[in-house]
Amino acid sequence: MSNYFKVLRPGINSTFQDLGRFGLQHLGIVASGCMDQLLFYISNKLVGNKVSEGALEFAYQGPLLELVGESALVAVSGKVNFNVINKNGETKQGTPNKSFVVSNGDKIDILSTINSVYGYFSILGGFKLKEIKGSVSTLVRAKIGPNNGDKLKSDDKIFFNKSNSAGKTKKIEFDFDTDNTIRVMKGLQFDYFSKKSQEDFFSKEYKVTRLTDRMGMRLEGEKLENTVSKNIKSEGITKGSIQIPGDGQPIILLSDHPTIGGYPKIAQFVYKIPGYILCLLAGFCLSFGGPLIREFEGASPWQILFWRSLFFILAIVIFLLLTYKKQAFHIIKKSGFAGILGGVFLSTSFVGYIFSITETTIANVVFIISSQTLFLAIFGYFFLKEKISLRTFMAIILAVSGVILMVGDSISNGSLIGNLAALLIPINFSILIIIIRKHPYLDMVPAIFYSGIFSAIYGFILSENLIISQKDLGLSFLLGVPQLAFGFIFVTIGSRTTPAATVGLLMLTESIFGPIWGWLFFNEIPPTSVFIAGAMIIAAVIIRGLEKNKPVTT
Repeated sequence: MSNYFKVLRPGINSTFQDLGRFGLQHLGIVASGCMDQLLFYISNKLVGNKVSEGALEFAYQGPLLELVGESALVAVSGKVNFNVINKNGETKQGTPNKSFVVSNGDKIDILSTINSVYGYFSILGGFKLKEIKGSVSTLVRAKIGPNNGDKLKSDDKIFFNKSNSAGKTKKIEFDFDTDNTIRVMKGLQFDYFSKKSQEDFFSKEYKVTRLTDRMGMRLEGEKLENTVSKNIKSEGITKGSIQIPGDGQPIILLSDHPTIGGYPKIAQFVYKIPGYILCLLAGFCLSFGGPLIREFEGASPWQILFWRSLFFILAIVIFLLLTYKKQAFHIIKKSGFAGILGGVFLSTSFVGYIFSITETTIANVVFIISSQTLFLAIFGYFFLKEKISLRTFMAIILAVSGVILMVGDSISNGSLIGNLAALLIPINFSILIIIIRKHPYLDMVPAIFYSGIFSAIYGFILSENLIISQKDLGLSFLLGVPQLAFGFIFVTIGSRTTPAATVGLLMLTESIFGPIWGWLFFNEIPPTSVFIAGAMIIAAVIIRGLEKNKPVTT
C-alpha cells in the first residue's frame, strides 16, 4: 500500500528543503536550502530523523494535507497555527514543536505562521524525494529539485518512507530569538559610502519590508549615500551579503540569492563560529593549566581551587551579563536541573584536576585526561545514539596512540589515589558534554557558572585559610579567566553542535600545546617523541575534518 499525503491546498510558498546543495555556485547554481535552520533541525529531531533529512518548508500559510495510508509520526515546527482534522470531521488545535501521530483520512491544516514567516513539516522516515547533486532542496527559479523544481500544487501527492521504528512523540521547548540586532562585518565596498552613511548603517533602525522572499530581504530606513559608484563589475556574492542598490535601501541576500551581483556591498552578515572551531579554541585555552600551576610559590591546592573558582565565577557572570543583559539571571534560572547537574559534575572534575596534579605526575594526568576521547565516544553512542563512523574511529585510535607516545616514557605508577582522582576529570567532563548535547536548545553556560560556585565552596571548606601572595593571586586570575572561563565557554557552546566523539578528539589539542608552553616559557625542550605524537594528533583532527560534515544537534 502506498503511503502519501494528498495536497488539498498548497499554501503560499511550500517547497521541499534540506541544508542546501553546495559546491555548485561556480556553475551558477546557488546552494538554496532551508530559510530557518533552527526550525528545520527541530522539525526533524521531533520525529527522530537525521537533522539533514529533507522537510516541507512553508511560508505565511502552509498546506492542507490529507493522509492516505498507514499511520505516521509527524511534526510542525515554528510559531504556527494549525489544526488536525480526523476522518470523522472533528477538529483539534495542533501544538507546534511537538510530534504527533496521524492516521488514514486525517487532515493537517496549517493555517498561518504567527509573527514570523517560515515553518516546517517533517515525518518519521522522511519523504520520498529524489536527490539532485546531493540535495533535495528546491530552487524554484531554476526549476531544480523535487516536484519538478516547483512549489506544491493542489492534488499533488507527497509520498513518504514508512519507518520500521515506532517512534515516540516528543516536545521541544525553546525561546524564539527576539533580538532584532544582527552581527555584520564591513563589506568589500564599505568605503564607497559617506562617513555619515557608514555611521547611520550601524546606528539607525531599519524595517523589514513586504518585498522579501527566499532570494532577499529588502529593508527600509535611512538612505545610504554612495559617493563612488552605484554599480560595480559583477562579482561573486554569498548568503548574508548586504547590497545597496541605487535607491540607497539595503537588501540582505538570503538562501536563493544570485551567484553574482553588481551592487556595492556595505556589509556581510556574520554567522556563528562553527562548533568544532570553538572546541579547538577550548583545548588551546585549557592547555595553559599545567604550566601556570607550576608557577605558584606557596598556595595550597585548595587555596588555588578557591581563588581560581572565584575569578572563574566573575568571568562567567560578566559573560552572561554582556551576552544577555537583563535576561542573564533568567537564563541561569532557565537552565534548571540540567544546569545544576552539569555544574556538579564539572566541579568534581575541577577538584580532581587540582588534587591529582599534586598527587601524581603531570604525565599521568595528561594521559588519563586524554581518555575523555574514548569516554565521549562511548557515552555518545549509548546515550545520544551518535554512531561513530569508521573515519572517526580511526582518528580516535591515531590520536590516543599519539598521546601514549607523547607521555608513555614519563608514565609512572604514581599515587593510586592521585591516578583515581585524575580519572574523575575525563569521566565528569564527558558527562557534562552529554548533558549539553541532550539539551542543545538550552544555554548551558550557567552549568559552568554553577560549577564555579560548587568548586569555590569545596576550596573554602578544605583550605586552612585563604591568604595567598600577590603573585599567586595573579596566577589564580590567569587560571580562572583566560584558561578556565574562556576554555569552558568555548567548549560549552561548541559542543552543542559537535558530535560527542569529535569533541573529545578536538580537545586533545590540549595535550599538544602543553609541552609547547613548557618549551617556550620554561626552556623544557620536548623530546622528538613529543613532536611525532603532536603530528599524529593533528593528523587525527585533519582526518576527522575531511569527513563530510553534517550539522549535528539533538
